[in-house]
Amino acid sequence: MQRPSFQSGDLENIINRVEEEGKPQPKLYNETQLIVGTVLGGPLVAGFITYVNFRRLGETKKGEIAVLLAMVFIIALLWIMFFLPDYIAESFLGKILSYVNAGIAAVVFKFYMGERLKKFFKEENGRRESNWKVAGLVLLAVVITLLVAFQISAQQPLYPGDKMVIDGNEIYHDEDTSEEDMVIINDKMIAAGYFDPDGQSAIYVDTWLRRYEITMAIDKSFWQDELLIEELQVLKTNLEFDLGKEVILILEHYELSGDRKTKKI
Repeated sequence: MQRPSFQSGDLENIINRVEEEGKPQPKLYNETQLIVGTVLGGPLVAGFITYVNFRRLGETKKGEIAVLLAMVFIIALLWIMFFLPDYIAESFLGKILSYVNAGIAAVVFKFYMGERLKKFFKEENGRRESNWKVAGLVLLAVVITLLVAFQISAQQPLYPGDKMVIDGNEIYHDEDTSEEDMVIINDKMIAAGYFDPDGQSAIYVDTWLRRYEITMAIDKSFWQDELLIEELQVLKTNLEFDLGKEVILILEHYELSGDRKTKKI
């Protein structure tokens, strides 16, 4: 009777098969988790989920590319949002943006991983990753997105238009505001205590035919302070006297969510 012969390649295949069977099956994220995560945490969640799936399938390079593309997308999106007028950002388009992001992410995710995940979950009885892990990725993505948004906002001017610096204070204005009037406004702001003589304060002056609208950043918690309102009324009167035009003071406050609140005096 002839004994079976083994070649070195056969032995290597057997060893590899035993090692593969001994490895625990990885858990992967499915398309539903990606969509929900992207709606809640933005495009970065889609990048993280795609990266984890590719890495666990042994294609780490593709996962790294997915994260890089997600970072580029979120930076570009935040830049665009900063330059959009408020009425567009707060419109219906702005409110559905997270769903648009999720839709785009789902299409890309399905294109690159749809067939592989279908085989993994249906044919191989693969295990789905925990939803708690999705929640963790959402939290991480939100923190990173806020940090990126903060860095971008720190590089943006406080107000649109041109800027004139007087005594270290910044007066943003449109092209119709005269230099002489800005000097008067600066002096009155210093006298009222809003501008620091050492600088580091800013306002925006919007010039109309018969009036000035001056925007000032004042925390909303002070808007009901009677003494402050009285001082602002005095400032308004003094400005109108020296400028020869009606002056409207606009108190401005931004919530942590980015919502802008204003009050006119």
